[in-house]
Amino acid sequence: ATLEKLTLSDEDREQLRARGLTDAQIDSIGYKTKGNRILCPIRDHRDRVGGIKVWDWDAKDESGNLKPGRSKYYWYGESGTNNLDDGQLPIAVYGAELAHGVVAFTEGIELKPAIASARLNLPVIGTSGSNFVDSWARKIEALEDLGASIVRIYPVAGAVINPQLVEQYR
Repeated sequence: ATLEKLTLSDEDREQLRARGLTDAQIDSIGYKTKGNRILCPIRDHRDRVGGIKVWDWDAKDESGNLKPGRSKYYWYGESGTNNLDDGQLPIAVYGAELAHGVVAFTEGIELKPAIASARLNLPVIGTSGSNFVDSWARKIEALEDLGASIVRIYPVAGAVINPQLVEQYR
């Protein structure tokens, strides 16, 4: 099924609302339901879909541990990854229409940058994990197109107490 033909279930819409997204944001990003998973189109600053991530919001048990054989996020498709023709991973840009000189970076490409953009009222570039230098050519292009004069990094909760994440951010 093509992405345009899919819809979003009411239950999945509620999961996204519970994380702080409005219906308008959910619809503009284009989240869809496939089976019992949410498909997250990964769009860049020019609204090009570079890949689709699957969010399995039911992958964790009541204790917060992953259920056996499940992953919370994974690439949709047979290859299991979405390297583009140039070998770089897609980047996620949310709120490109909000560009006014300040651009934020967050970890993740599925939900965190979308939520950050909505809360901060800023364009946000999401990066896989906390690897801010990955896909650097795409990020530089996005920063230039967004007219970035100030770049802010918003760390994930707990990053300051995790020495490995602090070093990655540095």
